[in-house]
Amino acid sequence: MKNKRILFCFVCLSVFFGACNKSKTYSSFDELSAALENTLPGDTLVIKNGVYKDVAFSAFAKGTAEKPIVVIAETAGQVRLEGESNLKIAGNFLEIHNLYFVNGYSPTGPVIEYKVDKEVANNCRITGFVIESYNPKDRSSGNSWVVFYGKNNRFDHNTLFGKQNAGTTLIVELDEARNRENKHSIDHNFFGKRPNYGSNGAETMRVGNSTYSLTSSQTQIVDNWFEHCDGEVEHVSIKSSDNYIARNVFFESSGELVLRHGNRNVVEKNVFLGNGKPNTGGIRIVGEDHIVRKNYLKGLTGKRFYAALAVMNAVPNSLINRYHQVKNTQITENIFIDCDNIEFGVGKDNERTLPPAETLFSENIIINRKAKKLFIENDDVSGISFSGNFFDIKNSAIKKEGFEYQKSNDPDLLLPVERQDCGALWFDNQVKVEVAIPAKKHVVSDTDTFLEVVEKADNKDTIILKSSSDILLEEPIVIEKHLIISTELTGDERPIIRYTGSESGNPMIQIADGGNLQLSGFIFNGRPAEGKSRAFAGIAPAKVMSGKYNATIENCDFIYFEESTYAGFKAQKNTFADSLIFKNCQFQSISGEGISLGAEKDDTGKYSAENVVIDNCHFGKILGPSVNIYRGGNDESTSGPSIYITNSTFTDSSNQERGSALRLIGVQKARINNLVFSNSGRGGASLLFDEFAWDDIRIENITYDNSGKLRMNRLYK
Repeated sequence: MKNKRILFCFVCLSVFFGACNKSKTYSSFDELSAALENTLPGDTLVIKNGVYKDVAFSAFAKGTAEKPIVVIAETAGQVRLEGESNLKIAGNFLEIHNLYFVNGYSPTGPVIEYKVDKEVANNCRITGFVIESYNPKDRSSGNSWVVFYGKNNRFDHNTLFGKQNAGTTLIVELDEARNRENKHSIDHNFFGKRPNYGSNGAETMRVGNSTYSLTSSQTQIVDNWFEHCDGEVEHVSIKSSDNYIARNVFFESSGELVLRHGNRNVVEKNVFLGNGKPNTGGIRIVGEDHIVRKNYLKGLTGKRFYAALAVMNAVPNSLINRYHQVKNTQITENIFIDCDNIEFGVGKDNERTLPPAETLFSENIIINRKAKKLFIENDDVSGISFSGNFFDIKNSAIKKEGFEYQKSNDPDLLLPVERQDCGALWFDNQVKVEVAIPAKKHVVSDTDTFLEVVEKADNKDTIILKSSSDILLEEPIVIEKHLIISTELTGDERPIIRYTGSESGNPMIQIADGGNLQLSGFIFNGRPAEGKSRAFAGIAPAKVMSGKYNATIENCDFIYFEESTYAGFKAQKNTFADSLIFKNCQFQSISGEGISLGAEKDDTGKYSAENVVIDNCHFGKILGPSVNIYRGGNDESTSGPSIYITNSTFTDSSNQERGSALRLIGVQKARINNLVFSNSGRGGASLLFDEFAWDDIRIENITYDNSGKLRMNRLYK
């Protein structure tokens, strides 16, 4: 009887609690937060469709493994969080589904954080989310989009793309014991376009940090798709131990999966597809006891830190944040097809002197019918045991112990996960193709109409000015889209642009965020009208920018910018150009700099432009550097800047003590040829480099006439 009574009570309680499980719809996040305080395991809370702005949503609840508490959008993707919004989640067995962050940014910290005040999340799940271009207006304002705390949390089937500001997209924190050995699962996500940031700190994912790198994370990163993740050299940065990275696809991503700090990580069955895109890389290894096996790498072009396989040299008795020796690591059964560089002893210099040790490179396949060698030995490779490897390269007669030539077809590629199976299933991850509006051609014959047309023109329109009248600007011309602006006039008949505004601190033309200017045939005269302010530059980007810009300047003159801080073209701090091209231009009588790309003076590896081309230009009577490009510090997280200066002349320029006509600091790739220096750089150098030994610099056919010579500073011999 007693047992029956107990059974009856248990059944009643089960029925009672089952009846309490409910689903209710809420029309505000404040209501939802309040309701979560009284939820029971198994409850479902539905947020009504709509646009919610400036939402700080803190979600705390405690479900069970059998009965999680679920917060879900009424319709997937139809609950939009815009403006200054973010989400914090904590508790136990709480799930949140199908929200959409767009048209805004998080004003404080991450967009999504697995932590509410002092409470962390355990066994919680975020799924079906999209975070699209959720950036602050200033690209230097840093934050992350997702930050993990606690244990056993899952982040799956989410789509993240368009991050442009500083900060890692997704971070797993290990700063407390309750966050370690976490067994988080990051799976089936789509990590989309992350443009080159031009500095360190733009990873797509980071697990741990150097301080806690020898602690165990046990995070699983599996079955994700990474596409065009180009933020910096480390698109995935592992800075902890005992992680499992498997079955991911890295598609045309400039950078690498990097075992940067920590030990005992497993990297297996991942696919890296470069398709010949510059700086696409594979796997870089630092530390001990790693297993790197059964990965498929094809069409990767990167070298050194971007190589298809980069096994690093180490620092003896290394500090925790430098480079520990690669030791007791297994690199087995990987397939390398048409990869430009496989490198051992990467980073060898006066500090990193320890080559890999007790490491196995076995049963790998290398196929590259254009290659003359199997790999690059930057240092002693005697600590690596080579065995059972096969190769099919151009130099089929090569003899290396542990390698056997075998004529081969490319092994079949079976993707471990399909693109359409990653990310929020309600969202189309395909690149959106905008319907192109036919570009128009505007021919105008007076300056007032010209300024009106520039302001109202559509993207990729062409504007041709036929008037030779001066263009007098009370405020800058702002370029917010892709415009092609030119004149049919030549020589001294070209229109002259002058600034006549009363407000200082402006350029004549300002390229706004995302702007792309193609300009030809104008004269920029920096002398002010009487009683008016001066323009500090002919052309400059906007001071505040979230993304990038581009400019192509041809057949233009920049004259009479007569203050020491002025320039013909002048970059602003925290702005970044993907491409700057100057052709057939003259820079004359300037008290500052001709082309000034030296705004980033913090020595943290930041720089102002990825690619700079200067061809058939003349610089005359420039007080400061004719061209100043600066990338300071020791950071190795980027591939740029790349500089091409050809067929140009420098006359009566940069003759101050320690001056230099071309000041190229920290340039990683340079092609300098067919230059003539006349009466220039006499107090210092015509051509000044401050570079690392591994920088790719070629200088040819330089003429010095009563001028300073070439000065280079190899930082490592």
